[in-house]
Amino acid sequence: LSILFNSLPKGEPSSVSILHPDPNFKKRMKKRDLVTKPFVDLLSYHLDPGTLVYTQSDVLQVDHEIHTIFTNHPLFEEMKNIKKDLPLLGIPTDREQAILDEGKSNIYRRCYRRTFELI
Repeated sequence: LSILFNSLPKGEPSSVSILHPDPNFKKRMKKRDLVTKPFVDLLSYHLDPGTLVYTQSDVLQVDHEIHTIFTNHPLFEEMKNIKKDLPLLGIPTDREQAILDEGKSNIYRRCYRRTFELI
């Protein structure tokens, strides 16, 4: 991931979207989670202050785990003023559309902002 970030021009990306990461409910599978403290540390190192990170999941437990990791990180803060009832990308993802087609409406959306350096 560092190679990817280092290949981008300064100031890029302007945002990061993490949409419907696979849930791993078994303890021995937790090592496969995408959003972990080391991953968020890496994001905080490479993202410019003010960069937004969008997350979306249809699994409440996954949403809570991601939320806990981001809110416990000193360089991210949750943005409370996003419209959580609209698709983050303007149109539903394939996974989101499948959930809506099943008649379910629980899609958990959040947005975090990379804060400025602590002094």
